[in-house]
Amino acid sequence: MVRILLVLAVLLFSISSTFAAIQVRVDKTQISSIDSLRISIRDDTLSGNQVPDISALKADFNIINQSQSSSFSAINGKTFRAIELQLVLKPKRIGELTIPAFTLGKQTSKPIKIKVSKVNEASFENNILFIKTKISNKNPLVQQQIIYTVSLFSNENVKDAPLDFAPKMLDTKVKKIAKQSIHPVKFKGRQLWRQDFNFAIYPQKAGGLRVPAINLDVNLTTPSKRRTVKLFSEAINLTVAPAHPSYPAGEYWLPATDVKISEKPFANGQKIVAGEPFVRQITIKISAQSANQVPAIKLQNSTLFEQYPDSHSNSEKLTNANIISTSKQNILLIAKHSGEQILPEISLNWFDTNDNKTKIARLPAVKIQVGKPLVQPKTLVLHKFENKDISLKTNPKQPKSQPTYWKPAALFSITLWLLTLLFCWFYRQSKSTQKLVENNKTAGANQLKMIKEYANKNDAKAAKNALDTWIFEQYNLLDTNKFAAKFGAEFAAEILILQQNLYKSNAKWNGKKFYQVFAKTLKNHPPKPPKQLENLYPDSV
Repeated sequence: MVRILLVLAVLLFSISSTFAAIQVRVDKTQISSIDSLRISIRDDTLSGNQVPDISALKADFNIINQSQSSSFSAINGKTFRAIELQLVLKPKRIGELTIPAFTLGKQTSKPIKIKVSKVNEASFENNILFIKTKISNKNPLVQQQIIYTVSLFSNENVKDAPLDFAPKMLDTKVKKIAKQSIHPVKFKGRQLWRQDFNFAIYPQKAGGLRVPAINLDVNLTTPSKRRTVKLFSEAINLTVAPAHPSYPAGEYWLPATDVKISEKPFANGQKIVAGEPFVRQITIKISAQSANQVPAIKLQNSTLFEQYPDSHSNSEKLTNANIISTSKQNILLIAKHSGEQILPEISLNWFDTNDNKTKIARLPAVKIQVGKPLVQPKTLVLHKFENKDISLKTNPKQPKSQPTYWKPAALFSITLWLLTLLFCWFYRQSKSTQKLVENNKTAGANQLKMIKEYANKNDAKAAKNALDTWIFEQYNLLDTNKFAAKFGAEFAAEILILQQNLYKSNAKWNGKKFYQVFAKTLKNHPPKPPKQLENLYPDSV
């Protein structure tokens, strides 16, 4: 009797153990990168009403399909419910993947290792399909262009090839380059078709960088059936170095394979005149670099010209394995003097990633002839006549003497008329001067309001225009820097910051700070009308 009781106890314990576990089964543990995997997760716990959390699977697998079923059983008068979750998985990468452990209550399943092998030749009814990846440089410099190529091989033209994929990474900029046309290649004695997808990658941070695996869904069609094949590439690890230590400190870092600077010649017949603006049209062409990395031209200080950055435009030309960027930048200049002048040299430091050395692209200084202003001050010209014998024919008949009393009367009338004209002129001048002063005060106040309004809106261009108008009206000055230099380093520094932000596309000018310094300067140095106008053309004498 005791033995029978022991046997029954063992049976009951084994049954309870069977229904107190999480069972995880897979149909295979070794698959290729294009195969799918079936997994069954069964909850045989006594509660039987919980569903395991499967979110951890998404780290290594894509869940293609998911279904759930339930079953019931009765033991010793008790009803038990079992839940079975069935999944179809596709691997996300090549290598040893893990189906994680699942936990329900106090029960935990064991993890399962799945080995995913690389597919160099995926055969489906005699169709070959695979991908290969390569990268131009595994040890690039920061912001250096590297080319990442994904090549799709097949023994026939693949339909519906994905064209919108791109690697996604942190601290990088990725640009898709023009796709090559499909062309034939030889592979292990067989003719295949190859299609390349090229990407330009610009790492923005030094350190380790991982180019992730690419997953492609390719539709493969045969006379009998249509199938979507998932192809995978391997991840590639890079080591990104900082800017080269030989590069000049403080200079704009520009890695490229070639940099050229050119200038558009002045138009035939174009005359450059002192005091009048003219434009230099500069073109910077950079190979193996994106357009948004092209720097603005750094203007050198010049005592001969006023220089201001003008409009600019950037463009990119995409080739099969490179990006060539072009930046067209205009510089506005005003010559201060007439005569032969020298336009300053323009230079740009860059690092040649082919030769691994720092180079300088230069636009040499240019001599130009600057003419005098078109409007010249009036001068009195005295003409001298050569002594010549001039014979005059005399009239033998002399006029009779006329009475001369009319001469004093005419002289008196003319004098009175001139005095009347002079009085009227002085009267109108006094009135117009008074009106001009009043208008000048009103215009100055209006310009100050406009300067404040545009400064509060952080509109650098509009504030600069209003400031130039106010300076000319109040001080008769055309040179903003000369005006700023009279009123201390703080205001001069704000003028310099304003000029630097005039034509930047992403300028962040602090207009409120500028106006605070301007108002403080205006309070300490109120405008006084000058006694005479400044000579705009000092060479025109």
